[in-house]
Amino acid sequence: YHYPNLKTMKILKIAILKDDFDEILSGEKTEVYQDFIPFWEEQLLINDKEGVRFREYDAVELRNGFEGKVPTILIEWKGTELELFDEAPRGSKDPEDYYFVVNLGKIIETKNC
Repeated sequence: YHYPNLKTMKILKIAILKDDFDEILSGEKTEVYQDFIPFWEEQLLINDKEGVRFREYDAVELRNGFEGKVPTILIEWKGTELELFDEAPRGSKDPEDYYFVVNLGKIIETKNC
C-alpha cells in the first residue's frame, strides 16, 4: 500500500488513554470508540444537501496526552461506523444510544513511543 504524502494526508486527531494507546501500539486493539456528541459528529460526519455520510480520512493520529512531545501513533484509517449500545432498543432514534467506531489499519509511524 502506498501512503500519500504526509503533508497532504487527511488526518483525524484523537487523544486517547495510555491503556488504549498501548493496546493499539501492540496490535491488540484495532478500533477506537467515541461518544455520539456534537464534537465527534462534526469530526466524523458530513451533513449537506446530499444527506449524512461519514467523513473520509487517510489516517488517524492517536496521541497519549495533550502536551508537545507525547507518544503519538499515525495509523491507517479503515472507516468509521455507528454502533448501538447493547442495552439500547433496536432501531432507536436517540443519538445517546449510539457511539462511533473508528477502525484502524497498519501503523504508518510512531513518535516518542
